[in-house]
Amino acid sequence: MPRPVLVSLAMGLPGVLAGGPAVPVLPGNDSCAEILAAANVTGRFAFAVAHGIHDITVEDLREFKGDVPCAGNGVPTVNRDLRSESAVLPSAPCLDDGDSPFATPAMRVVDAALTRMDDMNYDIGTTSGLQRLVHAFHMREVWALASAQYQALAADPPGRAACACALDVDGNSVLEELRLIASSLRSPQMASSRQSSRRRRWIFGVSTSCLRPAGRGKWALKGAADLRDLGRIRSAADWAMWKATMAEQMALCDTRDLAVFLYCTLNREAAQPHN
Repeated sequence: MPRPVLVSLAMGLPGVLAGGPAVPVLPGNDSCAEILAAANVTGRFAFAVAHGIHDITVEDLREFKGDVPCAGNGVPTVNRDLRSESAVLPSAPCLDDGDSPFATPAMRVVDAALTRMDDMNYDIGTTSGLQRLVHAFHMREVWALASAQYQALAADPPGRAACACALDVDGNSVLEELRLIASSLRSPQMASSRQSSRRRRWIFGVSTSCLRPAGRGKWALKGAADLRDLGRIRSAADWAMWKATMAEQMALCDTRDLAVFLYCTLNREAAQPHN
């Protein structure tokens, strides 16, 4: 008998993260692995979702759905303040304080990435301004790819059981992956050995045709925090390694996994009672 999926009454998160009571949702006799596989979610779900939300803000979420609130939105993310005792936040924050002098989204991204580039305990840690800038735009490409698939889900939304499994961020290892990213950013030396041993783990053990084969290329399947391990971008050759690593993180199956998670989180009442 599979373990019940826990969905929190507080902000829609599992009680382990939200700190509130949880109610069991019993998806019949099917396990979450089977339910998610039936919803075309891949075995890289935890990795793909954690990578997609580790740096997300409410301003970014509003590109998916316009009315996302600044508090209690239920999309966990890594705390940009690397000094904080709270390494993972239960909900993505609002960061745009209106102080940026720039009018276009692109220049506001540049402003946000470079304003605190000297603070090695903020954002992605001990990296250069150029690395932070590349990372910021890389994440926006991931979100743009996921947004197209998010919109497609409106016509064929995940069912309630699939969403219950997707939202169980403790049981499906999304929270574990977020904690690993946070640990990597705060203490890269301590986290590196654990991360390298787990990087190729498939949480649900199901295969997918759009997944790049494990071990393909020197930079295959690196995690988001691993971009820092590539070193500074000082030459075209350095950039080629960065580009290859980021390309591995933008498989369409990964961005669909992210879209499913965000759709379930931001549209809890819209899930249909199928799957």
